[in-house]
Amino acid sequence: MRARESAGCRFCNRWGTAFPHASAPRVRRKTVTVLFCDVTGSTALGERLDPESLQQVMRRYFGAARQV
Repeated sequence: MRARESAGCRFCNRWGTAFPHASAPRVRRKTVTVLFCDVTGSTALGERLDPESLQQVMRRYFGAARQV
């Protein structure tokens, strides 16, 4: 290993040149599930409450939603 080369590095830390053994980054596919939840009335609620109070209300909501 060269003085400025670390395991997994593709470029020299000192000169910025590519190491000859540098290969393309490994790509890993993952399956994910995304849940979008629109909280009805949250915009109006945000207009009425101060930011800290809204954050507290939303924290309670997300805590209950997480359990479900």
